[in-house]
Amino acid sequence: MRIALRCWLQHHGRTAPAATELGLARSTLTAWLDRCGHKLNLDLNSATARAELQLAVETVAGPDDVPAALPRRGGRTYRGPQPQAPSTGS
Repeated sequence: MRIALRCWLQHHGRTAPAATELGLARSTLTAWLDRCGHKLNLDLNSATARAELQLAVETVAGPDDVPAALPRRGGRTYRGPQPQAPSTGS
């Protein structure tokens, strides 16, 4: 969730572009953010809370905290490249 939260904060709290970059459905990212806010006891709608959280997240971020490193479980959540059917050469 840390990677998703960092991406969302880098998009200034905008869910649609963050979800696109992460390869997630907006509803999935929204659910994750709701869970983060609840666990951290923060109102993520507050600009002050988001600014403080951005500082904290960037302080602990490592070089591997990028959207490409987000663990994938497959299923409907991930909207990455779809495998192509093998071509039949004649």
